[in-house]
Order: sequence, then structure tokens, then C-alpha cells
Amino acid sequence: MFQKSKEFVVNFLPFNPNKNNKQEIIDEVSKEKIKEKMLIYQNHKDNNDLQVLQQIYDEVYKYNQIDQNQKRFIKSIESNSQLFSYYSIKQLQEKHKMLKLCSKFREVRGDGNCFYTALGFRFLQILLGEQSQSQFLSFLDKIELIDLQFIQYFKNQKIPEEIQKSLLNEYLFRLCQMRLIEDKEQRLINLVQQYKAFEPKDDIDGYFFALTTIFFRNISYYVASKSELAENIFDKDNLLIWGEECNNNEIIIKELAEFLRVMIVLVFINKGTVQSVEYSGELHYHQILLLFQPGHYNIGFE
Repeated sequence: MFQKSKEFVVNFLPFNPNKNNKQEIIDEVSKEKIKEKMLIYQNHKDNNDLQVLQQIYDEVYKYNQIDQNQKRFIKSIESNSQLFSYYSIKQLQEKHKMLKLCSKFREVRGDGNCFYTALGFRFLQILLGEQSQSQFLSFLDKIELIDLQFIQYFKNQKIPEEIQKSLLNEYLFRLCQMRLIEDKEQRLINLVQQYKAFEPKDDIDGYFFALTTIFFRNISYYVASKSELAENIFDKDNLLIWGEECNNNEIIIKELAEFLRVMIVLVFINKGTVQSVEYSGELHYHQILLLFQPGHYNIGFE
């Protein structure tokens, strides 16, 4: 079932000194550095280690009878009328309040990982589609600097310690592959295709979602551990358990906004009423809208 993937060949292009735009020059240099990092990640990963991700899927989802249409980890973007219907927002005042924040949304699968699904997908859209090559490279440097772990517990089991770094390298390698797709539209289409997939199809193995979920759970655990309010996060260990929710997400969201350098707008929707809270660090250039109805997160778009 698990075939060794084709070796990814990187062609290093000579630097073009005729570029006169400073940002283009910076991005050209950054692109070459991304290619160098990708080769390092490729040389420190093993495709056989992906079997543990299939094991997670089998162990966690095998007893869940899920309709075929509900299996996708993210769904298509839906309009404001569908947004109002989904959240039973009927009062004109609340509709106006919502439209000031969000005009469309993307539903994510409710499997206990919905917060990480929503946050992870929207952040990757920003990282891969809205930020520059140099900003992408800075993010990779940051992950390497903190020596991010890749721990995950599932059904009283744990990803073996000896393959955790290999899986992290696998994930960073895939991010580099996406980032190096020249056409932005195609890059983001590839992200959606990879993220939706819950099983192998064509050249997509279905593991990108699992890798992303584990990645953002470990980032969440890292920022929680470093937080001044760490002692108040009594269920911090839940961050590393597949499908488990953390009851202190607002503290985590605040720390994530700082770490990821984004503004996270948490939109609370309860019984048709709408409220919002903003979380942002000192530096932020992009916004993530998370729609929260008790028990579930979805992705909002302006």
C-alpha cells in the first residue's frame, strides 16, 4: 500500500542580478534557500514512517460511520445566505453584525480536531498565498529554532519518538513543495486538494491533513508551555491527543496570534446572536476568522 515516493529533483537556477526590485531580489535569494532546505528535509525523512498516520486514521475513524459527503476535512466555501442558515441567524441586527465580520464561510469536519483544522488551513493559505518567499523562509527558520516536537497520542498509543523528526521533515518538505509552485492560484488549489483528501487518490496520499493537525497541535503545546498563563491551562496535555479538545482555547489563541504574527478574530455564535473578540500580537499583517458555535469551529472569510 505504501510506495516509495519519487525523488523530488530541484533545479537550482542561477541568481539573476538584473532584477531591480529589492523585494524580487530578496525573494529570489529566499527561493534558493527554500530549495536548499527542501533537500535537507528530503534527506531526513522516510516514507515508511507515514504508515503511522494511516494507523491513526484506522484506529480513530474505523468505528465511525460517516456519510461519504461528510468525510472531507474541509468543505467548499459557502455564501452569506448559507452562513445565516447554518448558524440560524435570523434577526436583521445580528445579520448586519456578522456581515461586518464575515460574508462567507468554509465548514470543517467535526472530529475533535476542528480548531486545528480551521486555524491550520487558514494560516497555510496566508503562508503559501499571501506572504512572500522571504516570510515563508522566516517561518521555517522559526520552526527549526524552537526545535518543534511532533508528538501525538491516539487511542492509548503514541507516535514512536524515533520517527517524530522524520514526520516533521516530511511535513516541512511538503510545505516547501507547495510554496515553490510558481502560479499562486495553482498553489492554493493544491493546498485545498491536499487538505480535503481523507484517502489516497491519484498522486495525493491523504496524509497532509494528519501532518498539519499534528503540526499545529504541537505549536499550540509549545506556545502554551511558554505562556505566562501556563499554570492556568490545566488540560494542556489534551493538545497532544488526537481528537481531544482543550478547554482553555482562548489563552492558546492569544499565544498563537503572537507566535504566528496574525490577528485571530474569534466570532462567537450562540442561538443566533453574534459576538467577536480580537487577539493579536505586536506584529500582524493578516487576519484569521474563526467561527465558533459551542462545540465546533469553522473558517470565516471577509
